[in-house]
Amino acid sequence: MVTIWEKLINPIEKPQLIWPYFVFFIVLIIISILIHIVVDKRKIPKFQKRFVRKVADFLLYIPLFYLLICLSVYAGVQSLALPLYVLLLGVIWLIWLIFLIYYRLVVIREFWKLYFNKQKEEKYLHDKNGPKK
Repeated sequence: MVTIWEKLINPIEKPQLIWPYFVFFIVLIIISILIHIVVDKRKIPKFQKRFVRKVADFLLYIPLFYLLICLSVYAGVQSLALPLYVLLLGVIWLIWLIFLIYYRLVVIREFWKLYFNKQKEEKYLHDKNGPKK
């Protein structure tokens, strides 16, 4: 009987169709690079840029490691083609996703409130001290 641990430490066998994995991870990497380029050119608040960059990093780093694992499975490098690595990367990616969701729902919401309050205050001060017509 094969235990779970033995399944995790035995190398992944080369699948018949490996190109869908390559395409999926390369598309995620390209999307991440495009997000980085677009966010640098747009005029948005600094805290929002920081969040979008974190999302782009989320879409870049872990898919790079998964791409490395796919290439090692395709090349037959058994030390990198362990299911344990795939499982660990998946857990790290999910934890990262949870932190991003929390950051978006709690932290960014507060930043937007502060940003709008500051905009109202600046508009009020500008209107109050501005030239009268």
